[in-house]
Amino acid sequence: MYNQDFFNKIINLEASQDDLINFNSHIDEQEFDLDEPFTKYYDLKFIIKAIDKYNNKEINDLYLSNWCNAYNWIICGGFEDECCNYNLKNNVISLVVDKISCSLDSLSYFTENNSEDRVKLEYYDFKAYDKILKSYKEWKVILANLKNDYYSYALVNEHTKEYLLENVEIEDLCLENIKAIGEKDFIDFINELNKKKFSNIGHLNINEI
Repeated sequence: MYNQDFFNKIINLEASQDDLINFNSHIDEQEFDLDEPFTKYYDLKFIIKAIDKYNNKEINDLYLSNWCNAYNWIICGGFEDECCNYNLKNNVISLVVDKISCSLDSLSYFTENNSEDRVKLEYYDFKAYDKILKSYKEWKVILANLKNDYYSYALVNEHTKEYLLENVEIEDLCLENIKAIGEKDFIDFINELNKKKFSNIGHLNINEI
């Protein structure tokens, strides 16, 4: 049985650094809540709180990296198949949940020797993807097949005239039910959005894919 009280301490950044390190050191032995944990435990405010505490020097890089790893495992239910697959009913949710998890995983390797821009970039991405998650029904996915088994996708909101671009490797792609368009058609599509004054809420531009 998972330890709900301890999970709450981790989520609220009340666990000690030693507790987090010990938890992560035995991560494969931990038990997790498998009942739609992302819905239960994910909240942008906890991630922002952790990053703000690091930026304000209330916690160090070791605490931040260990917290991100522990929180990622909690919201993903230990990455058990039944927890990883429940969001596949919607392509936008699937991509957003995967990106949030990947961003947490990226910060789980963060040290002060890394560029501080990395924290700023992930901070920016977390806010953008959370915005999409809260209004996912308004967004659609446009997938592009690039060279060398790389893909890009655009998340597009016609109502708010916003879009976001992301690159992804084929083995990380979770959109088997979407037919990809070619690179030229994708670039033309994004350029057309720009002509229509759509706002890019992500950090990638079309010339960076």
